[in-house]
Amino acid sequence: MFSDLLTKTFYGNTITDWAVALSIVVASLIAGKLIYWLIGGTVKKLTEKTETKLDDILVDMLEEPFVFFVTVFGIWYGLKTLTLSATAAGWIDKSYYILIIVNIAWLITRVFDALLQEYIVPLVSKTDTDIDDQLLRLFRTCIKTAVWGIAIIMALDNAGYSIKSILAGLGIGGLAFALAAQETVSNFFGGISIFIDKPFRVGDRIQVRGYDGVVKEIGMRSTRIKTRHEGRIVIIPNGLIARSDITNVDTEEARKIYAVYRLSPDSDPASIELAMKVLREIAVENNDVEDEIVTAFLRITEYSYDIKFLYSINSNASNLETRSAMNLEIVKRLKDNSIELIKAKPVHMKSHSISPE
Repeated sequence: MFSDLLTKTFYGNTITDWAVALSIVVASLIAGKLIYWLIGGTVKKLTEKTETKLDDILVDMLEEPFVFFVTVFGIWYGLKTLTLSATAAGWIDKSYYILIIVNIAWLITRVFDALLQEYIVPLVSKTDTDIDDQLLRLFRTCIKTAVWGIAIIMALDNAGYSIKSILAGLGIGGLAFALAAQETVSNFFGGISIFIDKPFRVGDRIQVRGYDGVVKEIGMRSTRIKTRHEGRIVIIPNGLIARSDITNVDTEEARKIYAVYRLSPDSDPASIELAMKVLREIAVENNDVEDEIVTAFLRITEYSYDIKFLYSINSNASNLETRSAMNLEIVKRLKDNSIELIKAKPVHMKSHSISPE
């Protein structure tokens, strides 16, 4: 009677057949657990004794996908021992291949992520700008997306879907996306251009597109600048910055200041020479002013005698504080020497201010 029960057929297979298949499935689950324990308790301890970190990373990342593969393979092999319909057998094979493909993609992305985190992220974090951090995140996302995209296409192909139709649809969708994202792409490559060329860094004072301020953040899409006078945050798309003329004020060795002082046309030559001497002495006595000092009797008009005064402020000094100190001393010294400045009518002559505020 018992032997008859074992030979009785259920869904095309005897009790013995089902028991064998179930045993293989259970054995694969147990084998997966044992392998997981073996790797965690033995292999990892061996890799910890080596000098390199690479083997620890590979073992740690391979652990779960390998156990998953053993389990899936055991379940598939157990089910393949049964006599199944063509449809059921086909679904089992397709499911098995899909799971294996997904497992491989999972393994690749795990290893890629771990290696990136261990070797690349520490290097990127040491840089001054955060644009390379964003590029790294973008690179990581693109690689993982590509791996999973290929895996999904292969899985769908194994499931019986037409890959040509899928790729054609993706091509049309990609074209539409590219047209809609032109500005975003422009800003992205503008950010890469800033990262590679390094026309400025975070903390630099720059002048671009009519704004004068300090760079607070350089992103993949835009750059944030805090204007000097208003103290406002201005967000400029990187695509516009890449196409604009940029003045990095902090790269200049010294700030050149140009001024013209107008004396009365009644002034005698001695007063003119004294005025130039006083201006030069004031510049020489200021520690924030460099040695390049120029004074000259610039021009004669019917309204005034004009004296040119050119000096350079050290790049490490405060421009406004130095100019304020210089101007206060100029007013004081000229008054002490009875040299009076006048308001002259504008003279229509071409002049160039070397460094306007």
